[in-house]
Amino acid sequence: MRKILFAILLFIGIVGFAQKSGKYTVKNLAVNTENSDFGASFYKNKQVVFASPKAKTFWSTMVKSYWKPNGQRFLNLYSSDVDVDGELINKVELNAEVNSKYHEANVTFTNDFKTVYFTRNNYLEKVGKDSTGMSNLALYKATIDESGNWVDVVALPFNNVDYSVGHPALSPDNKKLYFSSDMPGGKGATDIYVVDIKGDNVYGTPVNLAAVNTPAQDMFPFVSKNNVLYYSSNCKNNNLGGLDIFAYNFETAPIHLDSPLNSAEDDFSFIMDSDKKTGYFSSNRTGGKGDDDLYYFTEVQPIEFECNQYIVAKVVNSENNQPISGAKLFVFHNGKLETEKVLDASGTYKIDTKCKEDFAFKASMDNFTGAESSVKTGEKNEFTNNIELSLNPIKKPEVPRIFLGPVRFDFDKYDIRKSIDADIELDRIIAIMNQYPDMIVSIESFTDARGNDKYNYKLSQKRADMTKDYLVKKGIAENRIVGVKGRAEELPTNKCTNDVECTDEEHQANRRTEFVIVNPESYQK
Repeated sequence: MRKILFAILLFIGIVGFAQKSGKYTVKNLAVNTENSDFGASFYKNKQVVFASPKAKTFWSTMVKSYWKPNGQRFLNLYSSDVDVDGELINKVELNAEVNSKYHEANVTFTNDFKTVYFTRNNYLEKVGKDSTGMSNLALYKATIDESGNWVDVVALPFNNVDYSVGHPALSPDNKKLYFSSDMPGGKGATDIYVVDIKGDNVYGTPVNLAAVNTPAQDMFPFVSKNNVLYYSSNCKNNNLGGLDIFAYNFETAPIHLDSPLNSAEDDFSFIMDSDKKTGYFSSNRTGGKGDDDLYYFTEVQPIEFECNQYIVAKVVNSENNQPISGAKLFVFHNGKLETEKVLDASGTYKIDTKCKEDFAFKASMDNFTGAESSVKTGEKNEFTNNIELSLNPIKKPEVPRIFLGPVRFDFDKYDIRKSIDADIELDRIIAIMNQYPDMIVSIESFTDARGNDKYNYKLSQKRADMTKDYLVKKGIAENRIVGVKGRAEELPTNKCTNDVECTDEEHQANRRTEFVIVNPESYQK
């Protein structure tokens, strides 16, 4: 029974009516006939190859050349041009070398369009049939010559007369071939498999794609340019009816696509140009022109796969790289302070979040200078971002220069960053100066190495002036601030001098204001 269903679903059809939803627009194509038209594949520039019953000829009326299960003529492969509206025009039957006296359908081309894989009844070596007499399917490869003819047709080595192999699809790099089969050992009636292409008609061992296969029928794979696998299944997972189209990104759970792409009938043979957001699929839904029909669609809103990531922030002592127990960690999400955490002996804090999220971290500890870091989560599901904030111990001064800070600045900016610096680091310095009322400081501001010296001295002076203004507005007497100096690119904290390539985070370390305690005896008390 499984082989009968496999063959029927391959060669019998699918149809529908134009609809709109929040994600897709769909329309039936004029090229459709009253019979089964399905299985589109992109070919060269603005062409599509698909399957349709053989044209009637004088010879066909004299010979029984039709398929008993649906009473239609055997399928051949045709090519059509694509017009500006996605319609398939100028339908032409492919050369006789490809189209045999039985079925041909569902093809896939290599990126250079010099090689094609396609489905055909398994009859060349030996007629393969199941117990009901239904002919099995097989995969074939052909070379496309300069005239566009398909030549040197060969059967793939993993075909078998005892079961069907069909519905080929290539990975974007053409190194893997996906297909459907009811071979023994699968999870369901038909499963999707993948095999490595090694060249010279040599292939690896087919592997069951267990992540998508179900006890039902899973078939008609297609892999888009952005490496998303689309396929059809009649499993009971949210199906609207019959075969429905699903998408799988090889990381998260498959997604069931919305109506009007899926309907109450069979929907399959999905292909898509992920750059243009358009493509084709087949359906036998109510309102079509025949048995299976070809449909053109536009993706209005892309599908979204669930994507989770983790961030592990660790605060360590710069001298021994050991975690600092009791350190304070401030977590900023999209520029706003989200969490303030006192770290335990592990010195770490873990965050569960989504992909493509912005976080910044600031760490502080008594008798240590502060540190900060930032991260934007990527697009790989279940990825862990490891962030390390290294704090420098403040040692007893051996020379009369004790530093507080630093306070950081954004690139080419001199305004005080409210949440990250003003609310935490500057206020901490103000608290220290209030605790030691005799303390006198000087302010020194710096830039990174980018930009010319004249501009950077002006920019760093503005940073120093803005820092002083903040302290005065917060109640620090002006006579306790002696020396407000912009020092541009002087005294870099790392290797990032002129013409040295550095990351944004490394440049950030040099965009700073430092406070020098000019009377260290006030602090040492």
